[in-house]
Amino acid sequence: MLKSTMFAAMLGIAMMAPAYAQDALEMKCDEDSMKGLDTEIGKMTDKEKQTMAMNDMKMAREAMASNKMEDCTKFMGAAHQGSGGGQGGGSGG
Repeated sequence: MLKSTMFAAMLGIAMMAPAYAQDALEMKCDEDSMKGLDTEIGKMTDKEKQTMAMNDMKMAREAMASNKMEDCTKFMGAAHQGSGGGQGGGSGG
């Protein structure tokens, strides 16, 4: 019974991983996406995580201004995860 419970838990985790990866792939480095993410971050109740996500967004905006879209997308993904849109937290700056 313990083996089947562990198997089910591992299977569930394995099936969730592609969803998080998909979130990162769908993240676009554009003003509309940033506004939407800013709205998500503004609704956060955990102030420490909110600050980290805001720092990630600042880095994303700087990357976008420097035309470093891959970096921009990376920072937006970290902010999205920190805002509860994915697993884990932000990069912390």
